[in-house]
Amino acid sequence: MNDASLSKVCHLYVPPKPVVTLIEKANVIFVLLLAVAIGYGLFFVLPENSLGTYISEKGLMPGLVNEKFRSSEYGFSNRDNIYKRLKGVSNIENRSLLIKEIIEDMGYRGHLQNYNYLKYDKNISNTNVYSIVKCVRGPCTESMVLVVPLSTKYIDSQIMTMELLNYFNSLTNWSKNIIFFFTPGFIGTQAFLSAYYNQDHSNIHYHSLEFSSGDLIGGVVLNLSGKKFDRVNIQYNMINGRYPNLDWFNGIVRILEKFDLRPLIHTPKLDRSIKDFDALSYHGKHCLRSILSQAFLETENLHSLFGLHCVSMVTLQSDFHNGNGHVTTNSMTAVVEASIRLKLKKYFNL
Repeated sequence: MNDASLSKVCHLYVPPKPVVTLIEKANVIFVLLLAVAIGYGLFFVLPENSLGTYISEKGLMPGLVNEKFRSSEYGFSNRDNIYKRLKGVSNIENRSLLIKEIIEDMGYRGHLQNYNYLKYDKNISNTNVYSIVKCVRGPCTESMVLVVPLSTKYIDSQIMTMELLNYFNSLTNWSKNIIFFFTPGFIGTQAFLSAYYNQDHSNIHYHSLEFSSGDLIGGVVLNLSGKKFDRVNIQYNMINGRYPNLDWFNGIVRILEKFDLRPLIHTPKLDRSIKDFDALSYHGKHCLRSILSQAFLETENLHSLFGLHCVSMVTLQSDFHNGNGHVTTNSMTAVVEASIRLKLKKYFNL
């Protein structure tokens, strides 16, 4: 009886030889597969090897976007005076009130949102400003948003945005709302989004919004400063993450090239041409930076906060002040208009 039980115990299952070989060579196989994956990535990170694999339903879209903004018709005739007025206000809260006043002088409605928060046991209050262009055609259930910081550095962006506000109010065939949002920074943006989506925030006390505007479908953050531009750094989160929209991103790149602006991606301080760099090092480094940014939801600018709500946003940054620009403020305003038009064409064929 005992001998029989012992014989059963001694009969161990022996896997097939191929399985045994795989187990014995597990470390070698792991290293081999890792090397293949890295080699594949290094090969396809180069544009000449990867561009042929792209499939886009909207490949010709940038050619269909016709910019209609004209500074002579929709811009400020006293632009320099507006600039001086905004620059003369050092306090951001007072600048919020001034922008609301300018918007109302233009004949449109401006709205304020007050909020406050604690910082090192000190209560800090500030004010957001926003204005909504309601669509003439359509149910007005969806909106684009144009976001501008209220700091002195971005007064040019603030003026551009108010000129675009004037322009979009003149359109009669627009089928989506557009929100023009001026904010002091991250906390102001979070206060606006929390109020917009009716969410509580433990660290920020904010007033509710006077008017809402339907689902946010995307938008642009403007970090533009100066009178002349030659390159634009495109910042993005979530475009290729929870809410894929690379067609729009690639379209913005083509629009910048159309206006003879050099597009940069994750390279705001790049002064030399890409041709001056080793191609594999350049593309590999910035591909890795993009992957890490997406993977860890890096909060790199105001667009990142919208990305957390699955709103597809980009930041157009050109605040380098290198004095070598050849593209005027008027042309840059048209670039912003084209980017918004491109987004709407992407989804609604408008």
